[in-house]
Amino acid sequence: MVASGPHIANDSGDADSKPVRLAVYDFDGTLLAGKSPVILLFKLFRERSISFPNLFAIGLWGLAYKMHVPPNEAWVRNRVFRAFQGKKQEQVDAYLGDFYETSIAHRLRPVLLEQIEKDRADGCVIVTVSATFAPIVERMAQLGVVDYQVATSMVVDENGCYVARVDGLPVEGDEKLARLQRFADEKFGAGNWRIARAYSDHYSDRPLLYAADEPTAVHPDHSLHKTAEQEGWPIIED
Repeated sequence: MVASGPHIANDSGDADSKPVRLAVYDFDGTLLAGKSPVILLFKLFRERSISFPNLFAIGLWGLAYKMHVPPNEAWVRNRVFRAFQGKKQEQVDAYLGDFYETSIAHRLRPVLLEQIEKDRADGCVIVTVSATFAPIVERMAQLGVVDYQVATSMVVDENGCYVARVDGLPVEGDEKLARLQRFADEKFGAGNWRIARAYSDHYSDRPLLYAADEPTAVHPDHSLHKTAEQEGWPIIED
């Protein structure tokens, strides 16, 4: 059960200063009409960088995810990243950045891109918080679609090569809010920011949505749709 709890806000700063207002966007299924790891997986399969048994195993994981079976997010990311095991970080990051530009950018929802511009016009800093691989959304930030990204990193060994293992925890569920808070405290200072708006499609992001002043469900799954209706949250279904 997800508790509503208090908003994360500036309660201790200078009364004359205003906290930085964040507009926080989930990526896969929200800003992106699709799932970037799935799109990447099929690209790797076409390039023969991933085996059919591995593809099949990940497909079963995806089916369980759709059925709301508690997912092992680290497991699936480790499996996908086997394609990059032992490769130099800069080489893989460049590949994933190019993947964003060629396979992802055109799939961003126009209605959400318009909303980002509205949020910016209202003085918000745009942050995407996602379980996807960090280099994908880092390229999006470099291109100015969002201002900052908080996403899942993979382990890099002492030789500067990737290891097919998540560094820490995947940025999903409760970890999204925890990682966002650590990022914002470091970037803006503890107590000097608040989540003004948050957007997501998935029920696991309810902690993030409850922490926002203005939460919005975007193409929500059944569980989140029900929560949004109960709470009176706006629902975007373009």
